[in-house]
Amino acid sequence: MSTEQEINPVCEATIMNVPQLLSYLLNTGWVESNTYPNHYTKCGTRGLVAIDKTTGQAFIVEFVGDVPWSKIQSFEQFERDVSHLQ
Repeated sequence: MSTEQEINPVCEATIMNVPQLLSYLLNTGWVESNTYPNHYTKCGTRGLVAIDKTTGQAFIVEFVGDVPWSKIQSFEQFERDVSHLQ
């Protein structure tokens, strides 16, 4: 791993995994819902990030229980997709 990637693990086309995504969410203002475990919200953003820790998948949904709007596969893609909900 290059020094740049060690310093900035969130770089374009970086494939995410659940622990990395959780760390990223918590460091960028997202908080876990008090009502819905494994669902994360951010003030000023419509929608939630829903994480299935069993399968290691994460999705952007507009409402709890809704059909996923986007499957999160990389940080770059997540930032692009979540910007549509702001």
